[in-house]
Amino acid sequence: MSNVHLIILPGWEQNRSHWTSVLAKLATLTEVSLIELPGFGLEPLVSDTWGVPEYTHWVYQQISQLTVAQEAEPRIVLLGHSFGGRIAHYLACHYQPKWLKGLILYAAPVLYRPSWLTRCKLFLANLVNFLGLAKIFPSWLKQFFYSDDLQRSRLSGKEKILRQVIGFDQTALLAQNNYCTVLLWGQQDDIVPVKIAQELANKLANSRLIVVPDQGHNFHLTNPNLFYGTLKQILDLYF
Repeated sequence: MSNVHLIILPGWEQNRSHWTSVLAKLATLTEVSLIELPGFGLEPLVSDTWGVPEYTHWVYQQISQLTVAQEAEPRIVLLGHSFGGRIAHYLACHYQPKWLKGLILYAAPVLYRPSWLTRCKLFLANLVNFLGLAKIFPSWLKQFFYSDDLQRSRLSGKEKILRQVIGFDQTALLAQNNYCTVLLWGQQDDIVPVKIAQELANKLANSRLIVVPDQGHNFHLTNPNLFYGTLKQILDLYF
């Protein structure tokens, strides 16, 4: 395996505690770091109006500070899970840093492809707001328009962020991603379906798709040994 510095960007509402087991194993293979995102874990929320570009700029600054003190040119691979994968991909396309050697997009909804049910909910929600009916709707009916993530985000003060993040589509940026990109997905991911990964694989010239059978959106948590083994193979083969 090449001598790379693996930097992990966690998914929505996740932090270092969700990666403890995997981090310990990876540390025996290569240099590894995890950047907690503002509003998650120990990193305080900076603004409740941020979207993917603002989070990406913050991450870019954090990594740039890490590389300043290094004498040799760093070789960084970004592993972004879900929301973290959105950030990793946008960073690669927008900043195209020399220190970035590749991406591992793990269950990352880089493309916005809402289901028919989601499109119906969005249409109805916009119609209700346009007609000024939201205030008279009973609370039980309002829950129809809120996913579990949205409901939790309302309580944590991050609803505006999540709404911006969910609909942020990076299709137009795909041509700007010239990095080796590994797409890592659980076959049974019911949050970001494999068809998103397959479309990405078809549209990214320098990509590799790895679908792990019988695993879901968070298999670094549900099966950390399998996740570690899969990641070790990825690092050995591609980086």
